[in-house]
Amino acid sequence: MKATRQLGVMAAVVCTWAGYWLSVAPLRAAAPETTLRGTFAWANEPAQKHELRANLTATGTNEWQAVWDFNWKQHPLTFTGSLKGDLHNGPVTGTGNTVDGKRHFSFDGTAKDGAIEVVHYEITHGKTRTGTAELHVVN
Repeated sequence: MKATRQLGVMAAVVCTWAGYWLSVAPLRAAAPETTLRGTFAWANEPAQKHELRANLTATGTNEWQAVWDFNWKQHPLTFTGSLKGDLHNGPVTGTGNTVDGKRHFSFDGTAKDGAIEVVHYEITHGKTRTGTAELHVVN
């Protein structure tokens, strides 16, 4: 009788623990805020690397609103846009738009082990390849 009671208590503890971890696992898998850091190169100056930072806020599974910060010709610039895809291993796509809405960019590429390589395009008037970027997941 005592062994049966102990077994029942142990089973309840294991089920409670398993239920807890199964319920929080999806929450830990998709961080509400993520930071990317890296560099980009402009097609007209491919040897010159510019630092780039993205602050991402989750809007869904593998979807984020993005704020892109960088310096261009010694002036800080901020673009807003989006990013979709698997940031660790898989395809990624996204957008970036000037705050005044006059210029629009898109990009596509691939992530491998948290390193993201993309090609970016200006899409304000058609689609023109503007360069490349390399980003890494910081958190």
